[in-house]
Amino acid sequence: MSGTGSVDLNTEVLYKPFRDGLLLLNLGDQRIYYMNSIASRMWTLLLEHGTPSAVIRDLAVEYAADETLLQKDVEMVTLELVRTGLLKNC
Repeated sequence: MSGTGSVDLNTEVLYKPFRDGLLLLNLGDQRIYYMNSIASRMWTLLLEHGTPSAVIRDLAVEYAADETLLQKDVEMVTLELVRTGLLKNC
């Protein structure tokens, strides 16, 4: 996946803030997932912007981090979210 591929929420996924992260339930496969605070921030930005490239830009500013380093992490998380069915490619 390049940093510009669009993603969207799977309509069978419910999510709610939990402790310092996010709790997700995929109704399709009845699995529950927990995201830590940084992964939940990526999730929120992915839903807001729809593209990993926009998430990378926002996180780089927010955390004063290098976009090149963030790209690998954001794309890895995005691919995993799509693989598990929590997000879908558009």
